[in-house]
Amino acid sequence: MFLAHTSANQADQLAAAVVGARAMFEGGLFDSVVAGCQPHQISAAGSPERVAHALRRGTQCKQDLLAIDYFSVADQPLVDLQEAWGLKD
Repeated sequence: MFLAHTSANQADQLAAAVVGARAMFEGGLFDSVVAGCQPHQISAAGSPERVAHALRRGTQCKQDLLAIDYFSVADQPLVDLQEAWGLKD
């Protein structure tokens, strides 16, 4: 798990980044590819479940998604990448 390899300071910075991103989505300040720029994206019905599901999938991911050259895998089918990286439901 990613947090197991972070220092306390890095974990604090990560937590602050997550809180900041959530605030931008909730306030409608951040244009989402999925939901557009609508306020209350996180407090809307079903959002806590979607976030919990995304976090659960993230812990099961076998690939560091920040360490990928996405151009090198762009020609591969998305479902194959999801399965290889442990992102299939």
